[in-house]
Amino acid sequence: MRANTERILRWFVGLSLLVGSFALLAGAIGLQSGTASDLGVDAAVAVGVLAFAFLAVYERSEAWPPRWPWYVPAALPVVLLMVGIVWTHAADAGHLFLSGFAPFVAFLTGLGILARRTWAWPVAFASVTGFGPTILLFAPLSTETVYGALALFVLDAVFLLALVQKYFEPSSA
Repeated sequence: MRANTERILRWFVGLSLLVGSFALLAGAIGLQSGTASDLGVDAAVAVGVLAFAFLAVYERSEAWPPRWPWYVPAALPVVLLMVGIVWTHAADAGHLFLSGFAPFVAFLTGLGILARRTWAWPVAFASVTGFGPTILLFAPLSTETVYGALALFVLDAVFLLALVQKYFEPSSA
């Protein structure tokens, strides 16, 4: 793949995740405005966000040993999003957790894709092929919005599949 094509695909996916994070945040604010705050859920979101941000920042840092393999920072958001989706089935607090955590995952993953961080590829792929479409099942959205989001998820998934070798091939750096 040409470098220019790779850059365009990477920027498309990265920017769609960044813009999507703000859409998720707007939806979360709307969901939480009609719900009483739950200190336990707020704390769980804060811990999850901080842990993921910490792992994402230090995954490639030379300043802090040990240098973790890419799948360590990739596993945390994927597992926490899975727990959040199952939690939504059991309690309303799960919706609050998911609506608070998902925007941060999308934002940090978008930045990771733009920076070509290996951990970001599987998180982005899981987001556009699993978590995003699953959230569409229970989000109060118009039919047009659901179809538009689905089209974007499909495009992102195809572009991520086209980029997979660029994220996992050995780099010269």
